Amino acid sequence: MGKMRLPQIVSDINVFVDGIGFAGVADKENFKFPEIEEETESIKNGGFERSYGKGVFKKLEFEFTLKEIHPIIYTALGTSKSTGVGSMFICKGNASQDGKKKQFIATITSSNFSISHKGTDTTIKGEARFYMFEFDGTPLVIMDTDNMIANIGGIDYLAEVRKNIM
Repeated sequence: MGKMRLPQIVSDINVFVDGIGFAGVADKENFKFPEIEEETESIKNGGFERSYGKGVFKKLEFEFTLKEIHPIIYTALGTSKSTGVGSMFICKGNASQDGKKKQFIATITSSNFSISHKGTDTTIKGEARFYMFEFDGTPLVIMDTDNMIANIGGIDYLAEVRKNIM
């Protein structure tokens, strides 16, 4: 039997916006990355009910809270609304396990996000048009709604669909 590993612990997450600069330190306890979830449909056949994937992914919703009020967030929202291009959030974090530290990076582009405050905490939530999650230098997820890309673990689940309809 091998040695049991300690769980990975996230110690810090910093958020940068639109290549403009540092937006703030995120509250790691309330950081919600987009969920990768396929829509399903249930059918009943032969005395069983079973769910099947429909090949369509649900909305990529995200939410994070910064521990400060920073004007750059409002600049990003204003630019996003006026151009329709969206704003890019780059979230860089540190995960530690067994004394080893590894970087993760979440890149989120959204043209549909909101800002709210509770004291000096700034919460940003919205729907991602683009989401990439990298861990220790390896891209694990690339979801691009504009270009119909759903690459999970190195497999592009929509490659055949793109080929068939484009």
